[in-house]
Amino acid sequence: MSRHSYIVWAVTAIILLLLVAIIQMIRVDGFYKVFPAKGVKTGKVETMSSQVKPTGEELQVTLVQEIAQDPIMDNIARTLTYAKIPFSYKKPAETINLIPSPYHILVITDRVLPYEQVKQFVANGGRLFVAQRFLDEEWNELVGIEENQGYLENDAYGLQMQKPLFPGYETIADDNGAIPNSMLDVVLSEKAQVYISAEGIPMLWTHQYGKGKVVYWNATFLVTKYTRGLITQSIGLAPPQFVSGQAAMKVMFIDDFPAPFPAGFTDMITKDYKLTTQEFFEQIWWPDLKKIADQERVHYTNVFIGTYQNNDRVTASQLIQELRHPMIFFGRDALRRGDELGFHGYNHQPLVTADEPMDPNLQYTPWQSSEHMRKSIRKAQEAFSHYFPRQVVHSYVPPSNIVNQTGLQALKDTLPSLRVIASLYDAGEGVGVFEQEFEADAQYQDVFYLPRISSGYKQGAFEMLAITDAIANFGMFNHFIHPDDVLDVDRADKGGWKQMQAGLSDLMKRIRTKYPSLRAYRAFDAANTLQQYQQAQMYVHYKQKEISISGRNLVNPSHAYIRLENGAIAEGRFAGYRVKKLAEGLYDVQLTKPFVTIEVKEVK
Repeated sequence: MSRHSYIVWAVTAIILLLLVAIIQMIRVDGFYKVFPAKGVKTGKVETMSSQVKPTGEELQVTLVQEIAQDPIMDNIARTLTYAKIPFSYKKPAETINLIPSPYHILVITDRVLPYEQVKQFVANGGRLFVAQRFLDEEWNELVGIEENQGYLENDAYGLQMQKPLFPGYETIADDNGAIPNSMLDVVLSEKAQVYISAEGIPMLWTHQYGKGKVVYWNATFLVTKYTRGLITQSIGLAPPQFVSGQAAMKVMFIDDFPAPFPAGFTDMITKDYKLTTQEFFEQIWWPDLKKIADQERVHYTNVFIGTYQNNDRVTASQLIQELRHPMIFFGRDALRRGDELGFHGYNHQPLVTADEPMDPNLQYTPWQSSEHMRKSIRKAQEAFSHYFPRQVVHSYVPPSNIVNQTGLQALKDTLPSLRVIASLYDAGEGVGVFEQEFEADAQYQDVFYLPRISSGYKQGAFEMLAITDAIANFGMFNHFIHPDDVLDVDRADKGGWKQMQAGLSDLMKRIRTKYPSLRAYRAFDAANTLQQYQQAQMYVHYKQKEISISGRNLVNPSHAYIRLENGAIAEGRFAGYRVKKLAEGLYDVQLTKPFVTIEVKEVK
């Protein structure tokens, strides 16, 4: 054999051996360990502070509370906290010497104060916010009621928007009785301005009295979480100028993804696509979701699940095999495009033991013990680390939003990197459902709650109310979707993927165009930023022709809504801030410096 032929033979053999090695590496997943998915690094939240002491009047909101527990007042307090609006509690006896001011708002839910005292407070320039209707004809003139026929015999339902309050609020007919209110049957004075009514009866109005102003809710539903935006924006009608903070976030979760998809064909898919279930999710669903994310500027937090078996007998090795295709095909792609991978469960059984509450109609299998939970979570973690050795799990979504103390403890014991738990903002009547606020866990301070506000591909009137209301409260959009909704006739609304895709695309376009300040976050980054937003100090000082906003440890950039009774603010980019008009008298402001002064111009 010539020297040249030997070299050719040797090179060919080496290439073949390398090919065999590469094929073998891919077959045993070694390729993905040598070249692991990197994902996006999470950064520290940038903050900014100012030492400047501005001048001007500060807003005072005084919650007048006579009884120890008042659910409406509790809801208002949470509302104001989220929107970074300063407030204080006072008992009726402590309000005698309150000084009237256009920037001092008294909040009451009943006749807790003497009428003459409140009348003089408003007449001399103070502001009154009545958060629940009450019957006392002596108050009629002050609050703007011309005729009062007493309580309606039956509840009134729905919302009819009479004047714009905040972009996105729309009239809801409410044929199903989802928004009931006990109301007064009233005719208002000509000076009253009605913003919302129900079945033709005024529900929310303002009324000028002397030098002051009254905002009146002829309703009883301000106790619910989905009125917090209505509370924020209606309180903003009281003073001449009003600033509220916003987190300016949009977060999206995909539940049960990546996960093993059912084998074979599904009727809800084959009626439109001649594809297997797995082929549909690979070729249609996932590309469509990526397109929506790119067009509407969102990130997904995808929470994986190991198996759909209702026991804990599947081993880590079996999980690795079962998850091989979902993690390699979907998981790596999600990380590559900047998404987050979180945890939904070893299986789809909520982390609840037999002695903890759970709706039996759901037919879930309770766990035998905390130790069984921990062993299963470790197996799921092992499978995750097999495919993503450089990644850690930060976020957890409980199956069916059900988890209890045993499960929470098991999660913390086995997932030290856990930072976010995302369940439900409003659990309704669900048994064992984990209802949350946007806050740190009381026991595990390094865990932050990021509850979902809405879910699904198509939104009805009530879902849109919930979405709008959270944005109106503090600029928060947190939405969940599920891959298997496509496979279920009822959850797919008897339509199919084309209608569902159009519904989701329309929703996300609406969010992007109506609320352009909302920035896309992964769950982990959202939790860190939101916690910083809540801890920061924001100060607002008002003068007749200017508003000063400053603060300490503010998120950079920060966001706020500004509402004006009269006047206008110039739109555009200025030194340290940017202004965009949302509606008449309502502005979105982004701050890039910790102290700005915004001019309020007269409108001729």
